[in-house]
Amino acid sequence: MFFGDSMITPAISVLSAVEGLKVVSDDLDAWIAPSTAVIIVGLFLVQRRGTATVGRVFGPVMIAWFVVIAPGSPGTRRSSRCRSVILVSLVKELRSTE
Repeated sequence: MFFGDSMITPAISVLSAVEGLKVVSDDLDAWIAPSTAVIIVGLFLVQRRGTATVGRVFGPVMIAWFVVIAPGSPGTRRSSRCRSVILVSLVKELRSTE
């Protein structure tokens, strides 16, 4: 059961991530399954070399990701403004019902 679970979980995770391509364009729908297969095969091939190799590959990717979502980035500033507007509206609504 462990081996089956260790094969299906990464496949589902990668597939759900790659399915986000549909948001970009419906024309990319035909590329979802082949792209997922290539990524999974690549991950399993790299995984055989050890965690140090995987860390060297994914480390810079994760650093870039955290820089993008870091506080102060344009996307974070925009979403925090939206959250504050929602929070202010919610507080006003709660106070008006008292």
